[in-house]
Amino acid sequence: MGLGLHGGGRSAAQWCYEQGADVLVTDMKDENALRSSIIALNKSARSYRLAHPRQELISLSFALGGHRDRDFESADMIIQNPGVPRESRFLSIARSNGIAIHNEATLFYQLTPNTPKIAVTGTRGKSSTAALIHHILKSHYSDTILVGVANAPESYSFLSVITSIREQERNGSLFTVVMELSSWQLELFKEYGCHPWISVLTNVLDDHLNRYPSFESYRDAKKLIYQYQEKSEHTVLNRDNEHTRALGEAGVPGTLVWFSRTEKLSSKGCMMEGTSMHCSEIEKNEFLCDIAGITEKKPHMTENILAASAAVLCVGVTQKILCDAINSFPGLPGRLEFIGQRDGRSCYDDTTATSPDATRAALRSLGDENEPRVILIAGGADKNCDYSNLGSDIGKYCRALILLSGTASPRLATAIGSFSGTVAYANSMQEAVDKAWSVSRESDILLLSPAAASFGMFVNEFDRGLAFRHALGKLPSSPS
Repeated sequence: MGLGLHGGGRSAAQWCYEQGADVLVTDMKDENALRSSIIALNKSARSYRLAHPRQELISLSFALGGHRDRDFESADMIIQNPGVPRESRFLSIARSNGIAIHNEATLFYQLTPNTPKIAVTGTRGKSSTAALIHHILKSHYSDTILVGVANAPESYSFLSVITSIREQERNGSLFTVVMELSSWQLELFKEYGCHPWISVLTNVLDDHLNRYPSFESYRDAKKLIYQYQEKSEHTVLNRDNEHTRALGEAGVPGTLVWFSRTEKLSSKGCMMEGTSMHCSEIEKNEFLCDIAGITEKKPHMTENILAASAAVLCVGVTQKILCDAINSFPGLPGRLEFIGQRDGRSCYDDTTATSPDATRAALRSLGDENEPRVILIAGGADKNCDYSNLGSDIGKYCRALILLSGTASPRLATAIGSFSGTVAYANSMQEAVDKAWSVSRESDILLLSPAAASFGMFVNEFDRGLAFRHALGKLPSSPS
C-alpha cells in the first residue's frame, strides 16, 4: 500500500514477489505519476524471473489511481508504506477483516526473532547515531549490519538482508543489527510487541505535526521503541531533552542508561566533563575519550557520540575500541556536512534539517551572536511546526535569509519579524544559491538548512542537497 517514488514501496513489493507471493501494488497516484517506480519494479521482477527459471513465481499487478475496498478485504497481509496515514479507512477495513498490517521494520522483526537488534529513533541525530553505533561495533563484531539509514554508504534496506540473516539464524550464527526507526515505523510496534535489545531515543522535538494530531501523540509514537522491552534489555535516553528526561523519570521496562552533555550523572550513562567523555555508574566515574578534536569541527556531534557510546558500552565494547572508532568515524552526507570553502566562504549541507529545531541546532553550532555571518537557505513544505524560536535565532546568527518556494516559507518569513538582514525568495535551488552568493562576503557561512520538508520542489531531501552542491559548482568567482 503506497508505491511512491522513493524506493520503499518498490523494495517491499520486489521482496514479497521474490518469496513467491501474489503481489498487488496499490497507490492513490496514477500510472503517469508513478511511471519511474513501475518501470523499475517490472524490470527487477523480470530480471529475477530470468535468473531463477525454476522458482515458482506468481504475479505482480497494480491497482493505481485510488485504492479499492475489495483489495483490503481479501489480502493475507498488507505492507503499509511511509506516506500512508494510520487513520486510513482502508487500513480500518483490513483490520476489521483480521488482516495483518506490517511495515518493513515490523516484518523484519517478525522474520528475524533471534537476531540481536539495536534500534535508534529521535527527531534529530538518529541517522548519525545509528551509523556511529554500527561503525564502533564493526571494530568489535565484524558481522554487524546497519539497516534503514537513508543515504548512508554501508546501510541496507530492511528487506534486502532478511534472507541472509534468516540463514544465519538457522546456522546458529547471529549478526547484530543496528537500525534507524522513524515514528511511523514505530506505530505498528504496539501490534507486534517489538522490543529491541537496546533502544536509543536521541531526543523528541517539534516535528511531523502534519501527520500527528498533537505533539503528545508524536512523542508517544517515539516512546514505542522501548515500551515492550524486557527487564534484561536497555533503554538509552537523553537527559538534556525535557521530553526524553520526563519519559525516563517515569520509568522504563528495562535498564535505563542516560547520556548528557550538560549534567554530571550519578547513575548509569555517558556524560561530558570539559572536552572529555566519561562513563558513569553509581559512585563510579571513568574517563573514556577526549573528543575535543571532533566537537570543535562538528559541535552538533557531541550528543550523537554520547548516545552511541552509551549504547555500545551496554554490549561490552572496550574503551580503546570505542575511542579509536569515534575518531575514525567519517560522518554522514547531508547532516551539517562541511562541503568546502569557496573564495573564503564556508559551505555546509544540512539538507536533512527538516524541522525548525534541527535548523536551530545548525545555527547554534555554526553561528556567532556577536558577528552574524550565516547566509541561510531555508523553506519548503510545511509540517505544521512552530517557527517562532527559529525566527529569533535567525535574527541572532544570520546576515541573510533566502527562502525556497513552499508552504513553510511564508510562515518562516513571518517568524523573523523585523529582521535587519537581507531577505530574498527563490523558485529554484540555483536561484537561491545565486542570491546567497551575491550578498555574501569573505568569512561568511553559506548554509542549506531548510527547517522544512522537500516535497514539491525536490524528489526528497537528498535530491535537495545534491541540487545545492550542483548550484555551488556553477557559481562565478567572488561576487564583489
